[in-house]
Order: sequence, then C-alpha cells, then structure tokens
Amino acid sequence: MGQEINISHFEAGDFEHYHRKLRQETELLCKLIEQNTCSMSRPVAGFEIEAWLVDRKMQPAPVNEQFLAALADPMASPELAKFNIELNSPPLPLSGNVLSQL
Repeated sequence: MGQEINISHFEAGDFEHYHRKLRQETELLCKLIEQNTCSMSRPVAGFEIEAWLVDRKMQPAPVNEQFLAALADPMASPELAKFNIELNSPPLPLSGNVLSQL
C-alpha cells in the first residue's frame, strides 16, 4: 500500500529524490536475485485493481464498507481510504491460458 500524496506540483528535487529511491530499490532487487533470496517457485500471475468510489458530483464517497457488503465478492477488499476498494485475483501458474483465466 502506498502513502497519501498531498501535493500536486513537484520541483526538480522531488524528481531527483524519486529517481534516487527507484535506483536504490532496483539495486536491492538485483542483489536479492543474485543471492537467490527470491522464490525459486514456478512463476505465477495475478492482478490487483484499485478503484475509487465517487458520488454523483464525482467527489470521493466514503462508503467502501457498505459497497463491499452489497458486492459480497471475496476478490474485493477495502483499501486505506474509505472511498477506495481493490480487487485481487488468486495467483495462478504462469502457463497455458492463464491470461484467459484471470
């Protein structure tokens, strides 16, 4: 899960900070792969779709609990904010017609 971003204008330093963090995380991932720390299981695929609930005025509608109760789908779950939900598929082996199954 992410963190709330309260600004909409970014300075050059913000982008530099983002790129520095992205490089650090990429380097860490490379190390983990080189050290065989990552799973050696067969590859799997899945999805996560995040959605925002809005009212008729296109404003955030903090009704995710009521929405999820009415939807009653095990793939759907609440997100951080009361106007967010997410849909998650179970992981499937990355073979055959996995994309059709998803």
